[in-house]
Amino acid sequence: MRHNNQVKNFISELAKAKRFNGKENSLFFSAVPKNTRRGVLIAGLGDKKKFNAEKLRRVGSALFRKLNSLGFESASVELDTLLAGGVSYTDAAAALVEGMRLKEYRFDHYKSKDKKEEKPNTLKRVILTVHDKKTREAATKEMTATESIVESANVTRRLGDEPANVMTPRRLAQEARKMA
Repeated sequence: MRHNNQVKNFISELAKAKRFNGKENSLFFSAVPKNTRRGVLIAGLGDKKKFNAEKLRRVGSALFRKLNSLGFESASVELDTLLAGGVSYTDAAAALVEGMRLKEYRFDHYKSKDKKEEKPNTLKRVILTVHDKKTREAATKEMTATESIVESANVTRRLGDEPANVMTPRRLAQEARKMA
């Protein structure tokens, strides 16, 4: 995997220059010269011994926030570079997707346009790359299940965020019937 060695060398150079320390939730972005729409975003995972799926969920959230703030519409994540501490490919893929999709949620239905502090979500597509076909199939299946869970969580959040005078018991029952 020549590509992974290039990434490791790049991170080593950043560490030597004290531009990236690899601490949990630290991010480093470098634009590709002469192209502001492409770049490399490196996420710090923290101590390898303490790494788990929950930390990867947080990394997914941080990645979404950063990519969105930079205005990217799509991104590719090398899943091989995010494995540590015994987290499997399928768990890593699910945790990353969960963190990103949960971060994507926002409830600004009642905010006026001039009071919407954040710009709209620009990130529409994230591709997780896995180099082994069998692993890719298993990760895809797990991500599909995770998407359903996250979508359900975000619907629940939306229903709970509505004010009581709007989300009356009758309206809540109507919404439940629509989903059934």
